[in-house]
Amino acid sequence: MKNLKAFLSVLCFLICSTPNIYAQDSQLEKSKPCLEIKKACEAAGFTKGQHKEGKGLYKDCMQKLSNGEAVLGVNLSSDLISACKQKRVDHSEKKKN
Repeated sequence: MKNLKAFLSVLCFLICSTPNIYAQDSQLEKSKPCLEIKKACEAAGFTKGQHKEGKGLYKDCMQKLSNGEAVLGVNLSSDLISACKQKRVDHSEKKKN
C-alpha cells in the first residue's frame, strides 16, 4: 500500500508539472525577436526593395539595428536586438549539425 501511494504521488507530480514544462518551451518558441524588429521597421516606413531610396527593410533598418546603429523612427531595446542576433546564431549552428 505504501508503494502504491508513493507511486501515485510521483505520478501526480509528473502529470501536474509536465504542462508547465511544455508551456515554457512554447513560450521560447513563440518568442520571435527578429519578427518584432521587422514589424518595428515596417511601422517606421521601411519596406522590402526600397533600399535605393534609403528605406529598405533589411539594409537600411534591420541590418543597421543589428550593427548597433540608430535608425530614425525605430526605438527598440538592446535586449531585443541581442535576442534576435542570438536566435540567428543558434539557427546557423543548428543548420550546420
